[in-house]
Amino acid sequence: MLRLALSVAALVLVVAAVAGSASATTQPSTIVGVDVGLTRNAVTLSSKQAERGQYVQFRVRNMSTVRRTFSLAGKTIAVPAHRNRLLVIFFDARGGYRYVSRGAGTTVHGTFRIF
Repeated sequence: MLRLALSVAALVLVVAAVAGSASATTQPSTIVGVDVGLTRNAVTLSSKQAERGQYVQFRVRNMSTVRRTFSLAGKTIAVPAHRNRLLVIFFDARGGYRYVSRGAGTTVHGTFRIF
């Protein structure tokens, strides 16, 4: 009987340890939305900063008459004229990230900050 009680106690401890570690690793991340507008001479962002450890969903809208690219944190997307595209990036390091928009011989850039 004592052996059965010890086995049950050990099983309860193992299950509790596994459940505790699983909940710590499956925390949902926050997704922050940032609207990006691209024109021939400007890039406008609804927010130029976000907190570290978040996913940022950039909703990129090309308002120009030619195809433009948008690059940030090593990722680049091409946005056709008068179209929208999504770019999702997880930021796990603080600092400034340079963004660049190119198209039809023009280049516009700025900085997105992670604090």
